[in-house]
Amino acid sequence: MEIVQATKNDLSELCIFYEKVCEQQKFDKYSPDWHWGQYPCRDDLEYAIANRLFLLGRIDGKIAAAGILSDGDDDAYNHADWKETKDVCVLHLFAVSPEFRGQGIASSMLSAIKSSARKAIHLDVIEGNDSAGKLYRKNGFALVKQTELFYDDIGEKGAELYEWVSPKKAVETNRLYLRRLNEHDAMRIYETWANDPEVTRYLTWDAHESVDVTKKIIAEWMRAYEDEKCCRYGICLKETDGLIGMIDVVGHEDEVPVIGYVLGRRYWGKGYMTEAFKGFSDYLLEEGFPEIRIEAEEQNLASNRVIMKCGFDFVGKKTMPVKGRDVIINKYRKKA
Repeated sequence: MEIVQATKNDLSELCIFYEKVCEQQKFDKYSPDWHWGQYPCRDDLEYAIANRLFLLGRIDGKIAAAGILSDGDDDAYNHADWKETKDVCVLHLFAVSPEFRGQGIASSMLSAIKSSARKAIHLDVIEGNDSAGKLYRKNGFALVKQTELFYDDIGEKGAELYEWVSPKKAVETNRLYLRRLNEHDAMRIYETWANDPEVTRYLTWDAHESVDVTKKIIAEWMRAYEDEKCCRYGICLKETDGLIGMIDVVGHEDEVPVIGYVLGRRYWGKGYMTEAFKGFSDYLLEEGFPEIRIEAEEQNLASNRVIMKCGFDFVGKKTMPVKGRDVIINKYRKKA
């Protein structure tokens, strides 16, 4: 299943998708809580495309699943005892096409949605929709409260409030936050840093020749995310939510995590990498690692400065082949 962000070009197809979902609800055991033309309606979808994170899952070009993430909690949820009340997204209109039900599509789509969220996702399930509650619990959501909610199209109804909290707390700094990457980041990654030979000059991999190369690599990352311990994050600007770089644990040496990072060239010289690297390295130490390490090519003066600014100690040099040439690598470490 290909996960993409909805655009205005998808609006007509989305209207058909949700109309079919609403029609199918008439045959479900619980009372239908969506009524096409009232909620949702074309205006709802158009607004969500323009103002929210609207994700689609496509199979053979068809919309198989969809869901909308909005930033900030819902006012109707304020009375619940949530574990997380900051950096919250609310999931709206999560649905699977009747044509694709029973194929595990819902769980795959939820995995992609969780990768796009910040710290937590909140949502409600109408009373009696046992299959939805079971699905969310299966995918790591916890039932927080049974309550009454008012819905514009059906009035006051019993509902269950669910919460999913990322097993890895979000790393935040003054200007940045880190989040997991996902498939719809491909073009942004490609255009911001992966296709730039100047950015990859001191890295172990070459600039990507096309966005298809980027997509294949992201697919590997998505499989790696199945292990909740995977530490690979996009670096995002708080002001715009723009993805500007990446930082991750690239491997382990003597069971000690080794960090790697990359930043889009247009964001160099602004202190972003120092800010992200310090936040990420402090986070790893707080998680209980007694030591973390990083390496940088000796000629990469800017990266060496970032590392030393963040309190890492120089521990030695080594020579290794990189892209067909022998280079001198500076080795650093930081202890808790």
